[in-house]
Amino acid sequence: MPRIAVCLNIAEINDPHFSGENDYLDYCAKCYEEADEADIAEQYKLPLEAVDKIDDEHPQYAGEDYECHECRRTLTGKDD
Repeated sequence: MPRIAVCLNIAEINDPHFSGENDYLDYCAKCYEEADEADIAEQYKLPLEAVDKIDDEHPQYAGEDYECHECRRTLTGKDD
């Protein structure tokens, strides 16, 4: 299912060597719909532009141990 990317070094975005270090938060469909980017930014103490909902870029969950960041349900192939 979708994930949310949090750019940890957003303050360096104009640096020519910007690396784009991210935390990726995976969610089940229900929790993703309810996820609030502003709350996530506040938790990380980053500006809102550091948080980006990504609908189509995530690893395949089948055979891996990914869980929903919010409800902690194990994500499976049906969540892809």
